[in-house]
Amino acid sequence: MCPRPKTLLGTMLCMLLSGAAFAEAKVEVTRADLGFGDRYKVGSWTPLRLEISGGEKTITAVAYVRVPDGEGTSTGISSAPFSVTAHGQTTVEMLVRVGRLDAPIDVRIVNVETGKTVSKRRFLTARELDKGGVAPGEPATTRMVVEVGPTHLGTASIGAQKSSQKWYTQNLVGRVVDPSLLPTSPLAYEGVDTVLISTSDRDAWTGMRPDDARVQALVDWVNDGGRVILFCGANADLLLGSDGPLAALAPGIYTGSVTVDNFEQLEKYTPGNAPLPARRMRTSVPFLDQLHGDVDLWQGSGEDRLPLIVRAREGLGQVVFVGLDIDTPPLQRWEGRNRLVEKLLDFDDETRTTESSDYYYDGPTDLSLSLTQRLDKELENSGIRTPPFWVIACLVLLYILLIGPGDYWLVKRIFKRMEWTWVTFPAIVVLTCAAAYWYANYLKGDSLRINRLEVVDIDNATGEARGTLWTHIFSPNPTRYHLTLDAKTPIGEAADDDSAVVAWLGRPTTGMGGMSTDASRLLGPPSYRWSPDRKILSGAPVEVWSTKSFVTRWKMHTDALLVSELTRTTNGLVVGDIENPTSLDLSNCKLVYGSWAWAIGDLPSGGNTTIETSSISNTSAGPKKLRNLFRSEHDLDLSQGSYREKQILIGRLQLRAIAELMMFYDALGGRTQCEQWHRHQHFVDLSHALGSDTAMLVGECDAPRSELLRLESPGDPASGQSMRGPQDVNVVLYRYLLHVAKPPDSDAT
Repeated sequence: MCPRPKTLLGTMLCMLLSGAAFAEAKVEVTRADLGFGDRYKVGSWTPLRLEISGGEKTITAVAYVRVPDGEGTSTGISSAPFSVTAHGQTTVEMLVRVGRLDAPIDVRIVNVETGKTVSKRRFLTARELDKGGVAPGEPATTRMVVEVGPTHLGTASIGAQKSSQKWYTQNLVGRVVDPSLLPTSPLAYEGVDTVLISTSDRDAWTGMRPDDARVQALVDWVNDGGRVILFCGANADLLLGSDGPLAALAPGIYTGSVTVDNFEQLEKYTPGNAPLPARRMRTSVPFLDQLHGDVDLWQGSGEDRLPLIVRAREGLGQVVFVGLDIDTPPLQRWEGRNRLVEKLLDFDDETRTTESSDYYYDGPTDLSLSLTQRLDKELENSGIRTPPFWVIACLVLLYILLIGPGDYWLVKRIFKRMEWTWVTFPAIVVLTCAAAYWYANYLKGDSLRINRLEVVDIDNATGEARGTLWTHIFSPNPTRYHLTLDAKTPIGEAADDDSAVVAWLGRPTTGMGGMSTDASRLLGPPSYRWSPDRKILSGAPVEVWSTKSFVTRWKMHTDALLVSELTRTTNGLVVGDIENPTSLDLSNCKLVYGSWAWAIGDLPSGGNTTIETSSISNTSAGPKKLRNLFRSEHDLDLSQGSYREKQILIGRLQLRAIAELMMFYDALGGRTQCEQWHRHQHFVDLSHALGSDTAMLVGECDAPRSELLRLESPGDPASGQSMRGPQDVNVVLYRYLLHVAKPPDSDAT
């Protein structure tokens, strides 16, 4: 007897419910957070936080993440192994390099013990963050500022400002409400210009120590060239004391705090002279002993004065120390707070109107793009030629004539048999294709070409060095390249530092192949991937007779230092001696101090030079304004002409000139002088380190040191082989940061 339909339906429903009740919980990726407060720039390393819910058992897993590169090609990177707690929540931190604005992110969780995928999910920018969404990226030509604190720190005005161009050159503000959410790797700050830190929330910093990975990453980033604005008032004892987490960023030794109730000087220092809500407010200001750097604002006078705002160099970077908490009353509601922050940030004036009204303007032009274009042009010096447009047009016209009138004349007049066109027509096509291939091979050749620019920065006081190497690969055939960096000291010794990072270099444009375009769909497995430590890039594809650019960065310690005794003069110049005891030969050297520069020629191994001119003169050894010296050396005058004409002039600059523009961008006047933005690879600019106690010597080396190696065996660094050839173009610049002493009769800090 068959059961009733209602009875059968009820039985099936009970079985489904009981099966669901006894089903095992599965591992699931519940959320993905990119960047700082969901703000990040494409083309730079950025932090990724994954929230993962555990299943029935605790497992050891690895997260594999896929994102597109700057050309839309799928790339993959994996995290370090981590534990997924049963029925718990696990947070995984890693770094990714996203190449498109609306890039989807594919995440796969793999059980290390079994090798099986236990969870996978795709995050899209079109969805809400809590429902499988991820924040979209920002163009590489934007400037990014990060606030660390429970409330806003007065950056609302700069975040709202947009340049006279389009939205992709605006200032971005990302917020991190708690220091425990900061990244643990200094590379995570690659796309960040400045970090503003509030210390008003004592509970948030309690328990943090100097050896905390997040604090150490921030300090390392500053020493590598980053910039921090540190607001520290009432909680200076916790933050700046002997065991304080931020003591390494203080421009002196904290010895105590002083209660201050009059801040008239702060009102005068701030543009607009906005009156404080309560001029006679009582608050604690930290006192710093053994102060170094430049004091922008003193509080008080005489022996009782306190340094309220100090700009100091820390390693290759800068710390702007402010001995106040501006996110607490009464400064929190002060009308002049935003203007104070703008002055501390000290962004140059980038308001330009010529481009927006120029017919040829089609978006921002970044120096990193000019660099890759110059590296591409240098291929002509390596024997790689590109036919001009008129030649291509003539060849196309000849082809049309051959397959049309030419074929007709051949079968009509010569063979006098029209049916032979079934033979002559494909023969003409095959012959023209073979001729085109021969001509292309004649122009492009069959040799691998590698053009490179390397900039090495050395803190002459500590011996800490960082290097940036841009490599432009021309491939004669379609090949996948397995790459790693062989970093060397200035004197050619192999480095033992593990900080080397290999990455693709994107194009910060809106056109074809640019990063400011929609993302490609990620289909199938990654085309190429990084090793977990980002030291090896495996399987990077380069098509036949095509190019691809890579950027590699490294850090190390070196003993190849200069010996200098420089002293600041009373009129803001510098005098003294510089000696080169190393085995490194430097040529075409110049010394830069403030807005001044000296052309000092070659500084070979064992050589020395003396800066004697203490006043402005017209002699070749005398100081010149940095801008004027740059213009005369590289024949660049952008004071007249249309936007297009200025871009043509910049396009003619050689590699060294472009490198110097990147190295001293702000000191040379920024975009108002060079008509280019410098946002994508902005970390190369150390203009902020040109304080009263720092000069920089720049010289060129005639032989390459570090290089990108091609691995014969993927994943094995020992199998690396040099790709360098005798016709390749190599430019290596060394920049030494030299200490400048105060004048003997000066008591200024």
